[in-house]
Amino acid sequence: MAETIIVALIGIYILRMAFFYFGARREISKPTPYIEPGKEIFVTIVVPARNEEARISECIRSIAQNDYPIDKYEIIAVNDRSEDKTGKLLESLKSEIPNLIVLHNDEKKKIANLQGKPGALQLAINRCHGDVIVMTDADCTVGKRWIYNHAGCYSNPNLGMVAAYTDIIGDNPFSKIQAVEWIYLHSLAIGSIGFNRPLSCYGNNISLSKEKFDLLGGYNSMKFSITEDLAMLQNMHSHGYTTRHLSNIESEIHTFANKTLRDYINQHHRWIVGAAGGLGVVAAIFVVTTLAIWSAIILSLATGNWIMFAISFLSRILLDLTAIIPAINRLKRRDLFGWIFPATLFMMSFELIAPLFLLKPNVKWKGQVFDKGED
Repeated sequence: MAETIIVALIGIYILRMAFFYFGARREISKPTPYIEPGKEIFVTIVVPARNEEARISECIRSIAQNDYPIDKYEIIAVNDRSEDKTGKLLESLKSEIPNLIVLHNDEKKKIANLQGKPGALQLAINRCHGDVIVMTDADCTVGKRWIYNHAGCYSNPNLGMVAAYTDIIGDNPFSKIQAVEWIYLHSLAIGSIGFNRPLSCYGNNISLSKEKFDLLGGYNSMKFSITEDLAMLQNMHSHGYTTRHLSNIESEIHTFANKTLRDYINQHHRWIVGAAGGLGVVAAIFVVTTLAIWSAIILSLATGNWIMFAISFLSRILLDLTAIIPAINRLKRRDLFGWIFPATLFMMSFELIAPLFLLKPNVKWKGQVFDKGED
């Protein structure tokens, strides 16, 4: 009887990973976006920055080095109540980068119902001229074809939003583990979008149709969320607009891994609380399918069935590889192959404590505290 239950639990996880695997194949098979030279649409790049003096200059310069025609895009950087030199650095870059616009979001200018990052984004979008809004974070750098890859998708008149990969930089073991984890999570995001059931995205590499954004009322019309990227993705989907997730190396951006375990935990705390509020029942299904494979492993141990334990454990590892290995190859991160097994063990261990984060709804992020979805 126990063995039958274990097999059924493994089967649940197999179905889950099959959903993501075949969904990813569908999404990846879509045509690579392309714009003919001379037919570029006008694009606005939005970069919110709060206390990012260490990396903001490199971020803005990487955007300015894009191949996209300079008269076809603008960069709007928002100094969001920074307490360091972020604002001064941005102002100094204006003489070097002619299409850079700098906005300073202080306590007087901030939008009353939109605190934190959504307020900074809305402030920039209120001033933008682009048909497409592409967003990244101030601690990220982008490649030369990044704008082209996002903008090219919007030949689809029903497209509302596009997401793409974030590549994690770092040479130490903790950085490599995070790099594998982000690849895994992005692959699940691609799979869900492939079956038109978008579950996640990462706001440091997304773009929006300005027209669709305005029709939805922007961030002003949305309930505040500490994961505003996921909230926007769900909003676009619920109103019938198409979403895409790019998977090619030209559309990815680069950022550094969390340096400390505390930073890592704070980041994942925000994700988990935001996902629980934004996905509802879908989040519960994701948790249940994760518990299924864990239950198979634990039941195998409890009954002393070492063969089923080995099958359960290896099933988890091998099924996760179906999401990780194809993406590592696409993104040319073969340096991560040796870190897949340690990263998977780390992710599995972290899963055991992750639900406890929901017991603490107050999220601390970027020097601010967000309480139960309100700033």
